[in-house]
Amino acid sequence: MKIKRIIAVKDLNFEHLPPCAAEFIKRVIKKMRYRKKVQADVAAELIAHFEDELKECSTDGQKEQKAQLLIAEFGDIKLLAVLLRRAKKRCRPLWRTMFARTCQAIVILFVCFIVYVAWFLSGKPVITTNYVEEFKLTVRPTADESLNAATLYQKAIELIWNDLCQVPRFYYFCSFLHFFNDTFQVQAASTMNQSDIRGLSR
Repeated sequence: MKIKRIIAVKDLNFEHLPPCAAEFIKRVIKKMRYRKKVQADVAAELIAHFEDELKECSTDGQKEQKAQLLIAEFGDIKLLAVLLRRAKKRCRPLWRTMFARTCQAIVILFVCFIVYVAWFLSGKPVITTNYVEEFKLTVRPTADESLNAATLYQKAIELIWNDLCQVPRFYYFCSFLHFFNDTFQVQAASTMNQSDIRGLSR
């Protein structure tokens, strides 16, 4: 039997089926929870299956009994709907599957972003790392301080200076140097002035 392309389940014809078969198909389609076009295709396939099985039955009673047997063979309605939906999803084109997965990923990322923003705004900042000290540690020499001779030189200079300041002769020697320097500067200035006067007289 050739199956026509149906747009919606309401456009299907259930007149040639027993009431139990029609009700069974409607319940299965309702449990599928998928696109209406796919639901219509699945319903048409189920109708065609029942019609093929019931075409040899001559009376309505036989059709009713045969339909009950077929319904029992199908099993649980909910499980059948899940399997049919899964089968139709696997039959989708690749581009449709990729589009669906992309949309799902975008929705998940958006939800995660909303949760992160809510968590970020509800929290309070807590300083756990002193970055100033971390920076000082990076620029500080890594060698042992006991190997640094600068402190020893500084202590030696301080000791020598203290010893020199306690010696009176050193103090007088410094005063003599200052006096000699001042006298030399005065004599040099007077000599320059006399030479300038002699040059002008000539």
